[in-house]
Amino acid sequence: MGYDISYTATGDKVRYINLIDEITETELYEIVGLGAFDRIQCNFIPSTTSLELLNLYYSQFPQTGFRLFGGRLKESIDVSFLSSLPAVRKLAIDDSWGRITEAAAIGQLRELESIEITARAIDNFNFINELPNTTRKFVCETKAKNLDLSSLCRVPNLKTLGISGYKKNIEAIAELLLLEDLQLKGITLDSLDFINRMTKMSILKIEWGSITDYSALYGNPQIKALRLFRINNFTDTNLLTSLPNLQAVELSWLKHIESLPDLSKHKHLRHVSLDTMKSLTDLSGLECVESLGSVSFFSCPSAFEPENILPVLRNSSVQQCSFYTSSQKKNDRISELILKSGKRDKHNSQFITEMLYPELYE
Repeated sequence: MGYDISYTATGDKVRYINLIDEITETELYEIVGLGAFDRIQCNFIPSTTSLELLNLYYSQFPQTGFRLFGGRLKESIDVSFLSSLPAVRKLAIDDSWGRITEAAAIGQLRELESIEITARAIDNFNFINELPNTTRKFVCETKAKNLDLSSLCRVPNLKTLGISGYKKNIEAIAELLLLEDLQLKGITLDSLDFINRMTKMSILKIEWGSITDYSALYGNPQIKALRLFRINNFTDTNLLTSLPNLQAVELSWLKHIESLPDLSKHKHLRHVSLDTMKSLTDLSGLECVESLGSVSFFSCPSAFEPENILPVLRNSSVQQCSFYTSSQKKNDRISELILKSGKRDKHNSQFITEMLYPELYE
């Protein structure tokens, strides 16, 4: 059999199909019978015959993605085979050790809606100039940081953009007037003032890297969901108080934060997620947030005590919350306090994910 099937956690739906060998026409019809699902993936470049069969599937179910990932791939990954998959709309290439060659073939996918690339390098980024106007999502991470971001202005309908380490002409992405979701990963900048010109951008994710000054974002009315992850020396909690329409925030691995600021002036903040905040024990800033519905804290620091959750429990608006420490004794006491307060002892990961990664639910 040339493929195997991975199911969702409930076991009643196909999550993806993994190609383990070339497929036959009979197997194609079996796959067609499964309908649409997340993706078909493989760690080798299929034969011409298999590609033709796969394209027949994609012509019927274009909402299913195609993913090529590391494994049997060589150091140089020739993606010219993509010209045999013109019906593909969602493409992912995931091999952090490989160098992508013949990338021009990507630009031949005239129905392309989403492209995600993780690779050591790409021979050139000229394919961006050929991306069709149907392209809504572009995520790219390579060890070589030679992408001129001004080239993305030739993809005017982008709604989701993820860039890792690239910052040449980064201000140019403000010209992407339809952009709603921006991920900046491993980028060091003095300021984020260009973001204020992006009037539809409601989701901001900043990961790794370092930003010298966040004050340019103070008062930004567009940002509704914010993720801050492992940002070097981040201490500017005023950013959290200064985004008037913030609805969801995730703070992860920010080791210098000892307390949350007073967020009581927020009228829209509904969900707060905290993870591995090594110094954070003071949650009093959440006590009077009238709009707050849920709070979760994963991997609480060793100094965190069950009584530290009391400000959250005193907030009558909070319907559910969860706190996880490395001590079972503390966890049992925390659960006892939550249940005694009448709130649900449940994490809010789904709420946070829906706000930060809405495409997963489309």
